[in-house]
Amino acid sequence: MSRGLGDVYKRQDNFRGAVKRMLEQYYDVKSKTFAMDETSEKVFCGAVQKACGEYLLLAEKYQECMR
Repeated sequence: MSRGLGDVYKRQDNFRGAVKRMLEQYYDVKSKTFAMDETSEKVFCGAVQKACGEYLLLAEKYQECMR
């Protein structure tokens, strides 16, 4: 595998990890709400939706942002 391709995969893994950490920190599963202001939620969910649309994330795993 070329160095450039390895860097791409590493950045994708870093992005997926960051999304997972954000959900763990800011999403309350019981109440199904985000513990962030409305603007931040829109920006975060917009980024997740775009990543799902580009197949960087699986939409099935991120239903809380797919409303």
